[in-house]
Order: sequence, then C-alpha cells, then structure tokens
Amino acid sequence: MSGTLTFSAAEDTLEQFLIESDELLQALDIAVLDLEREPSNRRFLEEIFRVTHTLKSSSAAIGHRPFAELTHSLEELLDRLRKGELAATRELVDVLLQSLDALRGLTEEVRTRTRSGLDLAPLLAAIAAAGGSPAAAERPAAAERPAATAVLCAEIVFDDATAMPAVRAFQALLALGEAGRILSSEPTQEQIEREEFERRLSVTLETAEEPEAVQALLLAVGDIASATVEPLREEPVAAPEPAGKSESADSIQRASRASRTVRIDVEQLDSLMNLVGELVVDRTQLQRFAALAEDGAAEGRTFDGLGTTALHIERITSELQVEVMKARLLPVEHVFNRFPRVVRDLARRFDKEVRLVIEGADTELDRSVIDEIAEPLLHLLRNSIDHGIETPDQRVAAGKARSGILRLAARHDAGQILIEVSDDGRGINGAAIRRSAVEKGLITRERAASIDDREALDLVFLPGLSTAREISDVSGRGVGMDAVRVAVERLNGSIALASTPGTGTRFSIRLPLTLAIVRALLVRADGNVYALPLGSVVETMMVERSDLRRVHHRTVIDLRGTVMPILSLTDLLEGREPRDDGERVLAVAVQHGKRQIGLRVDSLIGEQEIVIKPLDRLFAGVECIGGTAILGDGSITPIVNIPGLIKELVEAGQAPTAVEE
Repeated sequence: MSGTLTFSAAEDTLEQFLIESDELLQALDIAVLDLEREPSNRRFLEEIFRVTHTLKSSSAAIGHRPFAELTHSLEELLDRLRKGELAATRELVDVLLQSLDALRGLTEEVRTRTRSGLDLAPLLAAIAAAGGSPAAAERPAAAERPAATAVLCAEIVFDDATAMPAVRAFQALLALGEAGRILSSEPTQEQIEREEFERRLSVTLETAEEPEAVQALLLAVGDIASATVEPLREEPVAAPEPAGKSESADSIQRASRASRTVRIDVEQLDSLMNLVGELVVDRTQLQRFAALAEDGAAEGRTFDGLGTTALHIERITSELQVEVMKARLLPVEHVFNRFPRVVRDLARRFDKEVRLVIEGADTELDRSVIDEIAEPLLHLLRNSIDHGIETPDQRVAAGKARSGILRLAARHDAGQILIEVSDDGRGINGAAIRRSAVEKGLITRERAASIDDREALDLVFLPGLSTAREISDVSGRGVGMDAVRVAVERLNGSIALASTPGTGTRFSIRLPLTLAIVRALLVRADGNVYALPLGSVVETMMVERSDLRRVHHRTVIDLRGTVMPILSLTDLLEGREPRDDGERVLAVAVQHGKRQIGLRVDSLIGEQEIVIKPLDRLFAGVECIGGTAILGDGSITPIVNIPGLIKELVEAGQAPTAVEE
C-alpha cells in the first residue's frame, strides 16, 4: 500500500531519528560482519543487540510500527543468540543483513514521508525460521493467534501532594510492564532513581491491551493526577498539495536537510563562541575609532591602539578559520564503513574469498570531499574484486593464500590526504594494455611502441579501454576508470596507478584537505593576477636563454634529466598561439599526476590563503579555471585548475613528458 505518511513526532525529532538511524544501521552492518568473521566473540553480539534495541525504541517513539515490529523480531532472535540457543551461522548472518537492508528501506519512508510498499512478511518468516520458530504456514490459525499488538503512548502526571514520586513512578512502570513490553520512557529508569524528573512520565508501550485497560491499570497505582493512553499514529493521510510546492520537492528538501547535518563537539562550539565574542569587542573598538576619525578628520589626529586592534582581529580571524575548518572535518570512516558489506556481498557473488583491511579510518577530511569520494572508491573496490583478485583455486595454484587481501588506507601526506586502494591479485599486464588500446583505436601502434609498461598503465584511464576477458555487469578493468579520474580531478585531486603482474595493483588518490580554502601562489602575467594552488606547484625558477631549447616547435628546458615544456600562462588561458621571445623567463613548474609543465609568468606576488568561490554554471565547461577568489584589495582573481590545464594539453596532443617518481 502506498501513500503519504505522518508520524507522531515533531519535525526535529524525525530529523534526529534519521541522523541516528543512519549511524546505527552503519554500526550494525560492521558489527554483523565482525560477528560472521568471529562467531564466538560475544562483544560483537552484545553490540548488535544494543543497537537493535535502540533502533526499536526510537522507531516506536516516532510511531513507525513496521520498523518497530521488524526490530522487535530481530531482538528476539538476537536474544536467543545471546543465550547460546542458536549459533551465528552464515545463513543466520544472511538473514540479519537482509533485515538491515529492509530497515534502510523503512528509514527512507521517514525521510520521504511515503510508503515504500515493502512487504515484511517473507522477512519476518525468515527471521522466525532462523530462530527455530514455526514457519508462517505452520502457525496457528487466525482465531488461535494472540491479539495483534499496538504501540501506545502513556502520559502520566503525579499528584503534587505525593511524598514518594519516584516510588510511584516505578509502580507505574511495573504496571505497564505487566500489560506489555516497555519500549522507552522519558525520563529513563536511571533518571527516576536519581529523582531527576518533574512528576511527569511518558512511556511508549507495545501491548495487546486496549488503551482504556492500560489507563485503568495506571489509575490503580495511586497518587496519579491524570493518565492518558493513546495509540501512536502512523496512518496514510491524503494531504492536499501545498500551492506552488509539490510533495516530492518537500521530501527532497527534508532529505537534504538531514544529510547536511554536522555534529559539533560542545567544547569546539564553546571555542567558536569565545572567538566570536572577542570579534564583537574588536568591532566595538573599530566603531569607536571610526567615530573619532570622523570627528577629528580635519585636525589630522592619529589614534593609539588602532594597530593593536588590527593585529588582534587578524589573530582572532585566523583562529576562527581554524576552528570552522575543524568543524567541517570528518573522519574518512564515514565513507570507509560503507564498504565491508559491499566487499562481502561481491566476494560471495563471484565465489571468491576476500579480506578487507582498513587502515587510517580516523584520518580527517572535509565533509564536502567525503561526500564526493565514495563513488570513485566503490568503483575501484568493485574492480579489484571482480577482475583483480583471483578465485581461491587460482590463488593456491599461484602459490598464494586462498583469501585475497583488499586494502583501503588513508593518511595525511604533505598537506594532502592520500587514499590507497590495493590488492594482492593478478595485477595488470602493461603489454595487454597497449594491445587493447591499439585494437580499440585509442592510440596508434607507433605510440604504443614508444611507451614502456609503467607508462602504459596510464592508458587504463582512457575512455572505453578494458583488459577484462569477460565483461560483467559489475565492472571491467578500465571500464569507467576515466569516470573515476574525472571525479577525482573534479575535487582538485589526482590518481596514480602502480601494478606488478602476478603480485597486485595499487591506486593512489591524492586529495586536498578542503575544497573551501586553499593556499595558493599569486602570480602576475600580462598585467593580470592568477592564483596557482600550492598543491600543484613544484618550484619556481628563473630560466636563462642559454638553457632554452626548441623541440617539436615547443620551448622546453632540461630539468634534471626531464624535458619540461615552458608555456605562457596567459597564452594557454586565452587560447592564443604560443609565443616565444627567447628571453630570460620566470617560470613556475606545476605538476599533475606524472606530468609537469612550466608556466611562464611576469612576477611572483607571494603565497596567500584564498577562499574559493565556485564559477557560475555559464562557465561550467571552462576546465582551466577552477573558481575565483576575492583578494584583500577587493579585486577578483581566477584560480587556475592545473589538472584541467594539463588535461587540455594532453587532448590537444601537446602532452608533456611524464616525470619519474
């Protein structure tokens, strides 16, 4: 049955449910996979039971009965596991993971306020069968079954005259416990023990009793001023569509709000508040100086303390910037934790044994980068399992362990984030890459003959290249790798590939810590100021005329054994024919991946932190410019996108020589 859903909870409570359920379901995924790996480890089982119980209580609190029913069935199954009545077999783990998928579908119902049409009956029957309960077909007839349960909300107010409110509260909980299963209470039992409540008690109860019967039980406790018992609503409502705004658009907006929520540590929030407070004081000082300057402008007065205030503002804004940046940082485990389940399912699908090793999950990265890097990483992992890691029999025949190792690692490196996806599989054959590229018309035979196996690996990122013997519906080595590179470069990052046939493959992705603020080298060329991100700058150099050479109508220099083109920055950006006046030139060597070029400029202004302002959609096709920045004097300067610049040179057949690593 489809339709619009309403829930018996406030909007902020529902958004909190979405945030917490996403986190808890991710934690369940990891704990279930850990349990499958170590069935006898009771710690994992206790974690699964605890999280399931929390999900059941929170879903009941918002009135999502199917969610509460499913988690209740899971809780009973897990309880039998805890008691040792069942074993964590592979089949039982399959049921648990299927249940998690269903819970994610039910979570989407809350996010979109729309019924998913998910039929829980087969899954509930599978849970019952896994727990040794009778199958649905073997259960008692409807007339013999116990009455259907409902989730009720009881609101209790105790008499102001009672001298023992905590005792009465416990008595009320006991009475409700006899009527059914208590899902949650506000305040909690621990708070009641500490008498941290104001004579009011709210309880959600799963019971087969009618609300009137439960109310009568409560009123029999004594010292209760009032007790109301009502069912929690979760009914389809044919709500009229608001004028000018569709329900689907509203659902998308709610989903967007939930996904863009960031949790901030209270101490960090206090630090931000203190810094803002100091800025307010400095603002008052500046306003006083401005008033004095206006009054005494004709007298040419100077003001003691203005320089001190300016320095203080500089320090505070720097600290404020650092704190805001910290607030945007999230550990990459927010992405990494999605992958154990994917690896497990794909390994089973291809009859392979794969062990995923995650390292550096606590490495922090800007959330805007985290949101974008998940899909490229997922593609690399799929390719490694599908085409990189061999079957157990193939690995044994090659003298390897039956289980392949797939490693996902992250760490800070030279002011950037380095993420590596590596496997100990069959590797990539450079000769096969060259042969496939020639057969598909991606490169000429002459070009293929001029590059070695190491350089041939870069061809994997060409659109349409694949070395897979069979194309699966999951991946093909090289199929979609161009999309991976584009996604990484869109984040101002780079990707490199290293592989040894028979040993394994490693993809290395370098990413900036943040996309909002970067440190850049400001340069002047033909009267214009440009910003070059420091992550792409290798060095600056003054090149003498005697060191310049002409190769293939291009000015180059020999930079420590590597031929590097020297190109005018403004000629490249403005699409003019390259000019070569042969004079002594100032150049900035920049690099992307394994390729280096020298950009000729007139002068260096210096290093500066800049805030990136994205380009308007009208300039979406301009790959050489990655955004703009507003400088201290109010002028606007373009930020040069080095990956895009070098990519255009490659496509134009002006690719610089790859540098040795």
